[in-house]
Amino acid sequence: MPRTPRLLRRQARPLVADDLTGLAGRREFGRAVDAVLARPDRARGALLVLGLDRFREVNDVLGHAAGDALLQELARRLVLCLRPRDLLARLGGDEFAVLLPGSDREDAVAVGERMRDAARQGLALDGTVLHVESSVGVALLPEHATDRDAAVRCADLALHEGKRRGGGVHLYEPGRDRPDRGRLLTLDELHGAVATGQLVVHYQPQVRPGDGQPVGVEALVRWQHPERGLLAPEDFLPLAEQTGLLGPLTRVVLERAAHDAAGWAHDGTGLRVSVNLSAASLLDAGLVDAVADLLARSGLPARSLLLEITETVVMADPVQAGRTLAALRGLGLLLSVDDYGTGHSSLAYLHRLPLDELKLDQGFVSGLRPGTPAARIVEHTVALAHDLGLLVVAEGVDSDATLELVRALGCDLAQGNHVCAALPEPQLREWVAARRAR
Repeated sequence: MPRTPRLLRRQARPLVADDLTGLAGRREFGRAVDAVLARPDRARGALLVLGLDRFREVNDVLGHAAGDALLQELARRLVLCLRPRDLLARLGGDEFAVLLPGSDREDAVAVGERMRDAARQGLALDGTVLHVESSVGVALLPEHATDRDAAVRCADLALHEGKRRGGGVHLYEPGRDRPDRGRLLTLDELHGAVATGQLVVHYQPQVRPGDGQPVGVEALVRWQHPERGLLAPEDFLPLAEQTGLLGPLTRVVLERAAHDAAGWAHDGTGLRVSVNLSAASLLDAGLVDAVADLLARSGLPARSLLLEITETVVMADPVQAGRTLAALRGLGLLLSVDDYGTGHSSLAYLHRLPLDELKLDQGFVSGLRPGTPAARIVEHTVALAHDLGLLVVAEGVDSDATLELVRALGCDLAQGNHVCAALPEPQLREWVAARRAR
């Protein structure tokens, strides 16, 4: 058993320890939960479960040694967030649990936020600085559970619900057990969906706001579930991310989109197609060769394929991401920053990366009104992007008034359900033909 890191000695060495971090293991943690639940006082405590976002990608891209180093450093940081009487344990994988005797919900949420802040501080691994996001689930004792297994389950369900909602600290909500169990059932099914052709691609048009003519489309994945029907991305993409399937899923979307777009180039429809890249895909050493092979096999002109990345994806490994994007640009295809305005280093990345386009986050566009701070932000962002030679796409257009305003502010393309919802390929062809005939 490895020697306990010095800072972990603030926490008494448990009899049953986790070999990697020296923290308490699941069994010892369970005994401590039993002891808190057995106390006669009403303020018995809280149980928190923290899980890392995209931890599988760290193992896949940097190797398991880097993943182990990350967990060890995280354990050291989490201990510093706690009181001496609190107990930190590693439940397995990237999940840590904390027992807070005598804490109420406000205390528990505050501790959860401190833990998330500690996890997201830059961590240097093999010359790469990682910014790790995490989610925390909270269960109150005995309000939410009266035995150890139920307590961990409630906190774990809260953790997964928090991940589904985009992260943060999430308090367990009684009565949500059934939906969460339903989501967990899809984990095994999703593994088979990629290989059996259940994943389908719909396309949302991007039009010129001045005349409404379609220029491109964004490829959006759907799951044609044999029993549940057509599932939207939010129903399964978080599961794909948790199970390491986001990379293979992206390959499926790329393959389908490239072949459809090649058909449009051949028959004169001539739409470019945009595909989102996950961090797992962008840091995949075989991505560039795979895209080059796909262009050759499909016959799709490189300038008809645009790959979208988010700032968060780039920040997972800026050096490697920059190399990969430069190599992709060398193939002749186009690159776009998606959800612009939601990251931490927007201006820095605009001049460092070989970009062609900027997509405004729909949080700025939806409900946009003249003279508002959001409108001024959009106006100045468009001017900056045009000075850098980038096209600007307004995503989330939700009315005629918004469409007219993004046109007046200089946006080159507009996208949103008000323009057109995502369509299957045959219906997309019909919509484009009808729009061009107007």
